[in-house]
Amino acid sequence: MLQDYIVKFAAGDQGKLDLFDLVKDYYNHYMAVNFKGTAEFSKKYSLDEKEKILNGALLKEIGALANIDAEVLKKNSSVFASNPLLQWATFAVVGMVTDVILPDAIIKSTGYYNDVRVIGYGDSASWEITPRDLFVVTKASKGKRLGSLQKQYQGQVTLVPEDHLVSVYVDLYRVLAGLESLGAFLVKVARSIETQMSLDIYTAFDTAMKALPSSGNTQLKYSGYSEAVAVSAAQKVTAWNGGKPAVFLGTKAALSHILPADANYRFELNSDYVKVGYIRDFKGYEVIELQQVADYTTPFGLALKDDVIYVVSPSSDKLIRTVIGGDMISYTTTEYSYANLIQTGTMRKAWATAVATSSIAAIITL
Repeated sequence: MLQDYIVKFAAGDQGKLDLFDLVKDYYNHYMAVNFKGTAEFSKKYSLDEKEKILNGALLKEIGALANIDAEVLKKNSSVFASNPLLQWATFAVVGMVTDVILPDAIIKSTGYYNDVRVIGYGDSASWEITPRDLFVVTKASKGKRLGSLQKQYQGQVTLVPEDHLVSVYVDLYRVLAGLESLGAFLVKVARSIETQMSLDIYTAFDTAMKALPSSGNTQLKYSGYSEAVAVSAAQKVTAWNGGKPAVFLGTKAALSHILPADANYRFELNSDYVKVGYIRDFKGYEVIELQQVADYTTPFGLALKDDVIYVVSPSSDKLIRTVIGGDMISYTTTEYSYANLIQTGTMRKAWATAVATSSIAAIITL
């Protein structure tokens, strides 16, 4: 499902809509080949063949936006490389097709605990937070007309997207000459934004989990894993979320600790534990892996924690809210602005994330 502003950009042009479908298919295929992604994609062409088709489609759309015939553009790339309209059109198309990929990618990586909403540029988004508590029922005599009057109020959370920048440079001449791939460039831009957005969402989620109560009857933060602790946490989260089933979330390393208390268990070579590294179902609760992400602020670091297991109810109110603000804005310099004739491009994308929920969750530190 395409966002409204992308549909308006296409303006009923089937060529643009076909390009958006081609971009999503190429991205899903690329992620499946390089990162074992699970999204569906067409198997009619190989990834290399799709890259050539996509590059041709992108150049055609760039030419159409700049009012330059694609075939003329290919044959006279050196002449058109300095065309300011062409430079603008290149990053405008890259920005728009990146927006096509982004929401689906975010939902796949954080959808178990995060609610994503895409809005127009300059807008804000509001969520109504419904109380999870039930009304109190008390005994009464036959002559009593009213019990204690009760009323619940909905809360409201508003998020305003904040701008984020990605500044890159590309040798436009090499792109137009077919020596550099716009398709590969596009995927890297999308992955860069998606990774940073996912990290912002995960950081908000983990910060909220660390602030949970850890003692007495209100305990939602557990120290040390055991089968009894896991079942207790899952039961509590399920019950207090109105019976919405809890699931265990964690990285592959963390989920590998979810095992029966019996020390004499055995695993066959074709079992889930051997094939994927963890049990997919434990005591009737689903076990779901969070794909580990590289932490580029630390040499060879990992962003997601391997020593915690989160217990959440995905079908109840999501714990985190994320708003993505409108279409991507891009602006460029000319290649003659720099001595080495490079062209810089900056892509501006807005988003914001916050903890806003009426659900409860639990965390188990291994």
